Amino acid sequence: MSQGEFKRIDQDEGAPLGPLALLLCGFSPEESQTVSSFLGTIDVSEHRVVLCTEPMLTQPLGEALTTTEESPPVAPDKLPRVIVLSGMTGTKVRVFLDQFSSTQLARPIFATVTPSNLNFTVRDLLIELLQEHRAMKS
Repeated sequence: MSQGEFKRIDQDEGAPLGPLALLLCGFSPEESQTVSSFLGTIDVSEHRVVLCTEPMLTQPLGEALTTTEESPPVAPDKLPRVIVLSGMTGTKVRVFLDQFSSTQLARPIFATVTPSNLNFTVRDLLIELLQEHRAMKS
């Protein structure tokens, strides 16, 4: 947990940070369709679902969330299961987290964009999230 820290997700309706998108790492295209459908059920259908590609791993998170590149996604077994939520209010994040189990998908590591992690490369962010996840488990 070298550069980040856990923060409480507020129920505010202030201006959300980041583009209207979710970055999925370690998910198949079929699972990404399930997440897209789920977004419609919680009234967040304007958010794009972006599957992580090899070139995105070296891009800053903010750039990866807005890319329109058409590279194939990284195979799900090559990346940790992570969903990075962007452009959502605290209330929408809470609804997403509270109701995600209804998708019947395996629970991933969840993260939201922050001013600092928008500049992390996706690879560095995934490493940081895995370290935080391991620290929480121990």
